Amino acid sequence: GATKEFKAELGTWKDGNLVILKETTKQVKIVEQSLYITQTINNSPDYIAAPGDLLHYEITFRNIGTSPLQNLFLASKLNGLLFDFTTIKTPDGQSQSGDNSIIWDWHKIPKLQFLDAGEEGLVEFWVELKEEVDGITSAKVENEIILGQTRRKFVNKINANLEFVQEVFADDEIFGSNA
Repeated sequence: GATKEFKAELGTWKDGNLVILKETTKQVKIVEQSLYITQTINNSPDYIAAPGDLLHYEITFRNIGTSPLQNLFLASKLNGLLFDFTTIKTPDGQSQSGDNSIIWDWHKIPKLQFLDAGEEGLVEFWVELKEEVDGITSAKVENEIILGQTRRKFVNKINANLEFVQEVFADDEIFGSNA
């Protein structure tokens, strides 16, 4: 990547002028992102789930850099009240029962041990959505993925079963009687 100069000054104002107390200049190397992450749920990149669905997540990672990557780990953090974390199943990842995170490392996933330029790898897991949750205000689920220095968040909508309740007040102190 390119190298840029970063300059910082620390000072104080005196009589309307800035008096420099400390100044430093450093060369900073701009690191280009070398990983590209995609996710599908039930074979769709923009799947709209419904309460009670079984979701099959596939996370694909590709080395878009010019050098091989080695000894990586991938973490997936699920956020959303509708997830039933006790149902997480993954063939090669590690997850504690009831926890919202799954971790894959290079010991079990060969493509995390060595990912050459242009190559891609895949991890997968399954999780169920709860049928219903009281007090839910957001009909979405999130998956935040961390792989090396790359972080990506995916948000998917939930087709919520909304229930509308209509109340009629026939004799109300504020609005009066409508009978």
